[in-house]
Amino acid sequence: MNTQQLEYLREAVRAGSFSRAADTLGLNQSVLSRQVAALEQEMGCPLLRRHGRGVIPTAAGERLLELAAGFLQQVAQIKAEGKAADRDLAGVFKLGVPMFFSQSIAPKLMASVQRQYPALTFVVASRLRHNVRLASTSHRDHGTQRENAHLPRISHGASI
Repeated sequence: MNTQQLEYLREAVRAGSFSRAADTLGLNQSVLSRQVAALEQEMGCPLLRRHGRGVIPTAAGERLLELAAGFLQQVAQIKAEGKAADRDLAGVFKLGVPMFFSQSIAPKLMASVQRQYPALTFVVASRLRHNVRLASTSHRDHGTQRENAHLPRISHGASI
């Protein structure tokens, strides 16, 4: 049993048919049907009653969905928070670059990355080629610091 099978079962019951559930999930109907059948086999009982117009849950299917509802909600929350953690990347990215790069390529590149990570600030130092170095990067990463993490806000003294 896995969360995907539980989500497929939930959607089949919500939609009332495998075809509507498959459309909603963006799946082939046979994939959805096979996954629900595998779940039924693992549970050792039918979870859906199939009829000409679709599906309805059996008593066992209803009970499984009741028990799984809180779990699936927590899984969705964990996924959302994981995605939010990437979007919430914050801190200062110090970058030493050759002057031509800081004036031509860097602004567009960093502005593009900053749209994904608005709380990240770039500090750019333009130097002669032989003096260029990448400085330490610090950002929120659940209390850790990483070197040269995701790029993202450019500044020559001020943030964009």
